[in-house]
Parts: sequence; structure tokens; C-alpha cells
Amino acid sequence: MNHIMKERKTYQSQLRQEHMEQTRDLILEGLIKTMAKGIVTWSIPDVAHEAGVSVPTIYRYFRTKKDLVQALSV
Repeated sequence: MNHIMKERKTYQSQLRQEHMEQTRDLILEGLIKTMAKGIVTWSIPDVAHEAGVSVPTIYRYFRTKKDLVQALSV
């Protein structure tokens, strides 16, 4: 699994690119909803549950909790 996190594939398919952007947006929306419930106690599995994705999917997009939170400011 470590190799998945290090390499980022680039896709030529516009549909695949749009799907990746939608998944990223779902994750960030899940983070916002989770943090609204309690910023001190949130976890990656909580975010995954809110977003409707798996925990490995979150780590595919964001390596750490810090990266995930920083993505909100971008």
C-alpha cells in the first residue's frame, strides 16, 4: 500500500479526472461535517464514514490528517 501513496497517476480520461475531483470534494465535505460535531475528537474513519468512502481512499488523496486539514484552506 505504501507504493500507492507515493505515486500519483495522471489520467488522460476527463471522466476519471472529474471522478477524482468529486471524490476529493466528498472527502473535504465529510471533514467539515465531522469537525462540526467535535473538532477535538475527529478521526480519519469518522471522515470516511461521513464522506461515504473507505479509509484507504482518504489516504490515497491525503497522506496525513494535517494534509487533509490543510486542503480546506486551498
